[in-house]
Amino acid sequence: MNVPRLRFKEFSGVWEVKKLGGIASFSKGKGISKADIDENGKTFCIRYGELYTEYGETIHDVKSKTNVHVDNLVLTDVTQNPANQLPLRSE
Repeated sequence: MNVPRLRFKEFSGVWEVKKLGGIASFSKGKGISKADIDENGKTFCIRYGELYTEYGETIHDVKSKTNVHVDNLVLTDVTQNPANQLPLRSE
């Protein structure tokens, strides 16, 4: 049987295997444009390009805001190394 030893108290029973596409939707290529940035906006946002131009390794204060409806925003996990480069090793 496929039951995890460590569980959140809300869950019980066997582990259900599902395809990610069956429980989530994938989208690509649509982000918040510069035109969507509004200094008086209601929702804080981080545009992908700002990761390299406005922020360092750790984001302490979000600088941009938008009025794009929150249902049209996507929370993403960006897992790239800085400058999308591999470290060089000299011997």
